[in-house]
Amino acid sequence: MWLMNQKQNKYVAHILEGKKYSAREIPAWWKNETYLPYFFLHIATSQVPSVDPIRLALFSPGNAIDLDRFPCEKFPLVEDFEVILWGDIQNDTEESELQDYSLCFFSVQRGFLADFDRGPYTVQDLLTESFHIPCGDFAFPYFELEQGWVLLIAEKENFVYILTGSFEQILEKRGYHTWFKVEKQRYYSQWAKAIDIYQRKARQL
Repeated sequence: MWLMNQKQNKYVAHILEGKKYSAREIPAWWKNETYLPYFFLHIATSQVPSVDPIRLALFSPGNAIDLDRFPCEKFPLVEDFEVILWGDIQNDTEESELQDYSLCFFSVQRGFLADFDRGPYTVQDLLTESFHIPCGDFAFPYFELEQGWVLLIAEKENFVYILTGSFEQILEKRGYHTWFKVEKQRYYSQWAKAIDIYQRKARQL
């Protein structure tokens, strides 16, 4: 029993420049109590040319968010929203290689909210000058998808709305299992913090 407890108490994962976790302490993935029945498949952001979003929206008016099916007032506000770099720990102390970290949206109160580095992006994109903080607007939202995953991000007035789920469940008309909003200022400041941490670590290598 003592050996089992020792293994359970060993650190196996951590937030870069943040808390360490044993296996039994790792937070769960948070989901809303009900699915959001929003099924529209927007144009994937990675598939469009890098042009001014206002001009792009004018050429693609059918890509706008359907306000009749997007109940902004029902989105829960995540006040402790964070953008974190999540990595493994080997032998209780040895941290992951920098390129092996994952970008996640996180809340201390709720747990993991969404993973970002799927689709066309990797965590190492944070080191490039071409990286832009992912966010669209209601005329042309940020939207990416692949098998088993979909992510939509759009800002409106003082909030950023984030939806994630399974691509297959969108096709099945179930909708998004996780949907919430974040204050706009906090969304961008948390991204800036994560980028700074990752770039600073990379310079130390």
